[in-house]
Amino acid sequence: MNHYTYYCPSCQKEFSKNFIEENLIYLCPACGKAERNKPLEGVLRIKYDYEKIRKSDFKSKIFNSLPGSIWNFPEILPLDFDYNKNVFPEIDFALLNTLTLSTNPIIKLKFENYNLYAFDDTRNPTFSYKDRASILVAFKAIQLGLNKISAASTGNAGSSIAGICARLGLEANIFVPKTIPESKRIQIQSYGANLFVVDGTYDDAFDLCLEVSSKKKWFNRNTAFNPLTIEGKKSAAYDIYILFRGKVPENIFVPAGDGVIIGGLYKGFLELFELKLIEKLPKLIAVQSSGSNAIVRYFKTKKFKFKSAETIADSICAAAPRNLFMAYEAIS
Repeated sequence: MNHYTYYCPSCQKEFSKNFIEENLIYLCPACGKAERNKPLEGVLRIKYDYEKIRKSDFKSKIFNSLPGSIWNFPEILPLDFDYNKNVFPEIDFALLNTLTLSTNPIIKLKFENYNLYAFDDTRNPTFSYKDRASILVAFKAIQLGLNKISAASTGNAGSSIAGICARLGLEANIFVPKTIPESKRIQIQSYGANLFVVDGTYDDAFDLCLEVSSKKKWFNRNTAFNPLTIEGKKSAAYDIYILFRGKVPENIFVPAGDGVIIGGLYKGFLELFELKLIEKLPKLIAVQSSGSNAIVRYFKTKKFKFKSAETIADSICAAAPRNLFMAYEAIS
C-alpha cells in the first residue's frame, strides 16, 4: 500500500512514489532544474493521507513516544511499511535501535529575562543534526536495493552519511570542497568513505556529485536534491512538539546555508498544522553569516544573484542555496 505521493509545489503536478523511486528521479520531471551556481528548481515534496491520519490515534501515539523515535510513525515517513507485520520491509528492526536519535535534545538557557532553548543534536550517532536525513536516505536505499550512496558536503553531512553507511554496510562516496576543515575530513575518512576533494567550492562539489552520481547510478543524498533530506530533517519539528507537549515555541532561530534544515522544520510544522495538532505555525527565522547570506538577500530583493560565499561558519557556507525557494517560503 502506497501511503504517500510526491508533488511539486512549483507546477502543482503530482507523481506516484513508484514512478519517482523506481526511476531514481529526484527533481520534478516536469519543471525540475539543477543548474550550476543556482538554486534548484522543482524540488519535490512528499505528502501523506493527512485526513486518514487525523482520524487515527496519531496524537496519542506521539504523546506516548519519546523524542527521536520517528520510526514509531510510519504513516508520516516515505518508507515502505508492512502494517500487517508492523515492520519496514528489508530493514532489520535491530538497525533502528542502533541508529536512535537523542531522546532529550533540548537545553534550557537563560539570557537576561528571556527563556531560551537550544536544540542539541550532538548526541546523535555521528554527533550531527544531519543524521536525521542520512538515516532516512540510507534506509530508502536499502529498500530500493541500492548499496552505494553519494553526497556533496562541507563536512557534517558527509561525515553523517559516511558513518550511517558504515553502520549499515553501505558504500559512501563523499564530495567535499578543498577548504574542508581537516577535522571533518578525518571524520569522513575514519568511517571508511571514498572521499573526493574537489578543487573548488561547496557549490562545485555539489554539481560534480550530481554528475558523477548520475553516471554511476549512486543513490544521491545531496541536500534538497533528494527530497528525503527534507523529510528526515522535519523530524525535529515532531520532537519539539513532543518535548513541549504540544505547545511549540513562538520563534525558532535556525542556522541556514542550503536552506534544508529550515525547510525541513517548516515541513514538519506544516504537517502538525495540517493534522490539527497545532493552531498556528511558529515563526522560523533564518540565521546566516554576513559572508554567506544568499537567503537573506533573496528575502529582501525576491531575486537570486550568485555571489561567492566565505565564512568561518563553514557548515552554512553556500553561495547558491539549493533549497532557497522553500527556505524563503518558510520565513515569509
